[in-house]
Amino acid sequence: MIVVGKYVSDLLYGTALFVNAFLFVPQAWRIYVKKTAEEASLITFGGFNIIQILGFINGVYNKDYALIFGQAISIVACGLVTIQILIYK
Repeated sequence: MIVVGKYVSDLLYGTALFVNAFLFVPQAWRIYVKKTAEEASLITFGGFNIIQILGFINGVYNKDYALIFGQAISIVACGLVTIQILIYK
């Protein structure tokens, strides 16, 4: 029973990280289309990137592959927004 619970927990956690990454896509798309990052905060998205990098490092340290994969996708998606802010601000 505990093994099934851990599997379900890992699956839900991995799915949540994947969804989290895709929550950055609309922001990246909006900046790209409007060619302005006026309403986007570099401090906020930079902070998100730092948190995700630390989560990635934690995943590597603990050999948590769901965390590693989910954080890697989030780093790319959020990093895209951060780079666009730097370009268009």
